Amino acid sequence: LEDDIRLHIPELPDLGHTVQIKHLISHTSGYREYLNTLAMAGRNPLDPIRRQEIIQMVQRQEELQNVPGEVWNYNNTGYALLATVIERISGMDFAGWMQQEIFLPLSMENTRVRRHAREIIPRRPMGYLPVSDDSFEEAPDLDAAMGAGGMYTTLDDLTRWINHLFEPVLGSGELMARMTENFILNGGDTTIYGMGLMTDSLGGLLRYHHGGADLAHRSQFMIFPQIKGAVVTQSN
Repeated sequence: LEDDIRLHIPELPDLGHTVQIKHLISHTSGYREYLNTLAMAGRNPLDPIRRQEIIQMVQRQEELQNVPGEVWNYNNTGYALLATVIERISGMDFAGWMQQEIFLPLSMENTRVRRHAREIIPRRPMGYLPVSDDSFEEAPDLDAAMGAGGMYTTLDDLTRWINHLFEPVLGSGELMARMTENFILNGGDTTIYGMGLMTDSLGGLLRYHHGGADLAHRSQFMIFPQIKGAVVTQSN
């Protein structure tokens, strides 16, 4: 977690501060959000995005938004870069690595990462958007979201994932604790985010949670470890 990201992606620029892997996971890297960058450039969100373009955007960034570890700012760029790190260390494509190392060991047989916008996902519900008072059109998924999204699953498989968080099969309880331990900024303040999950309380109960969204799809889950309960919602 202390590795300089440039150790694994050396083509990233030196912007005066060391961005570590932990900064990418905790959304404190200072890299600029690639979705916002594309929107400011007038890019149509329906157009495919190559992951190499995300690296190129970081290469053209003249300075960091903040010193790494000083500010929390939810950032999809960091997770796209993390997927690239996994590929370069493992020698596998990210989707295949997730299948082999995460999904199949946990019997999540109906979960996968979509490699590109043209890959067919069996039985998937299409996203849709209103275009007038009485008609709708299909809404494709955001392309190049690998690492930050683009994952397809079922409620049954999410149940398996949640049970795994209660009683780890992969990794350890210590790893699960790191995922849910609020990140401490350089100045000593804590964020609501850990290493991949948000942690707070609801109704007096400890809560781990995360949501996700693209053009039409919405997903949210909340876990209450004290009562071994969870709530999951998915929408297209």
